[in-house]
Amino acid sequence: INSPEIIKIAHAREFLDHPDHRKVHKNSIPTLGGVGIFAAFIISVLLSSFINISSEIQYLLGATFLIVLVGTRDDLLSLGATSKLIVQFFAACIAVYFAEIHFTSLHGLFGIYEVSLIIAYPASIFTIIVITNAFNLIDGIDGLAGGIAVMVSGFFGVYFMLNDQLFMALLSFVLIGALCGFLEHNLSKEQKLFMGDSGSLFTGFLLAYLIVEFLHFNLSTESGYRLENAPIIALAIIGNMILNTINSSFFLALEKSR
Repeated sequence: INSPEIIKIAHAREFLDHPDHRKVHKNSIPTLGGVGIFAAFIISVLLSSFINISSEIQYLLGATFLIVLVGTRDDLLSLGATSKLIVQFFAACIAVYFAEIHFTSLHGLFGIYEVSLIIAYPASIFTIIVITNAFNLIDGIDGLAGGIAVMVSGFFGVYFMLNDQLFMALLSFVLIGALCGFLEHNLSKEQKLFMGDSGSLFTGFLLAYLIVEFLHFNLSTESGYRLENAPIIALAIIGNMILNTINSSFFLALEKSR
């Protein structure tokens, strides 16, 4: 059976997640799945450049590259939580300030609607970091993180397409394609591949962007596809990630105790 190049490279360079007493898997598994996901995503987006890619989107792609870089570094040589958090903070700042991805309203939460940039920037940075790390913690059971990301991206892809936001729909559907290619091997027994921190942090960061952009666009649009309960949908997605983090941690602890 021919293996994908990313798996061949991982085995050749010993970029593997080796089993130990804290892990469920019994064999050494390649951890470069996130690099493959990002490569498929970025190549597809660039090949689709016939759609006008604004400078804001370029900053977003730069921010995701930083996230993948620190994730890959952690997959190969473990990084401390503080180091990863610092890079996530800078990437979130790039996305919020330069790519202009931020809240403009709290949608009535705590009785607050319109917010100033002094509040919007920190709140947006905090939200992006929380969602990114919540998604990262989900990645403990084969297919869980990737499956959830496919479903969430599918919802956003259809929503943005119905509202004629073609580039946002493109990002959502391209992410689905990249993740499906990964899931084929993540769920395989012969050619298994792990997403690693590079994949989970990148996917979580991009989902955070889609959530914030969804809330911002839905507030300003007058389209017939505007959703009145958009904040509840966003909270349900975030809450689902947190609940799945708890569930996956419980089942991993159960597996290790056997």
